[in-house]
Amino acid sequence: MLNPQSGAPAVGGGWLPARREARLLAAAIDLVVVALLGVLCAALALAAMLAQVNPFEADPTLGQWLVGYAVAALWWPAAALYIALATLRGGTFGARLLRLRVADAASPRVILRALLWWPGGVAAIALWWPWLDPQGRALVDRITGTRLLERRAAEREPSVP
Repeated sequence: MLNPQSGAPAVGGGWLPARREARLLAAAIDLVVVALLGVLCAALALAAMLAQVNPFEADPTLGQWLVGYAVAALWWPAAALYIALATLRGGTFGARLLRLRVADAASPRVILRALLWWPGGVAAIALWWPWLDPQGRALVDRITGTRLLERRAAEREPSVP
């Protein structure tokens, strides 16, 4: 059986190369999760600053500002950790929701793919790369040599009498 999009053979067990639309929707869902992590880190940064100084009585010092920025900067590694650990456990929230997985999930390349996804996912070109790629693969898949698969009902080939 061939994948109707790329003409590549199906992987087996109902797993086919992921459709571009499924990739984009999963990435959008994961970016919402990452944005929520950012909101959480911003709230923690605000709480850390307010614990040090009352803004109605005094201006924060440079050191107090730096503490707030350092806590807010935890957003970047927290987002990368979410992507990496979720990928190792079978997929991010968006990937699981759309029944996507990375082929060869036991490979060390999966960790590299997960860590590259986050900075690449922020750039608009990375989100739209599958439409530019002839095989529909994302930029991180090209760099790491991995493939994203999607669980779909197998298309039945017409039976010959």
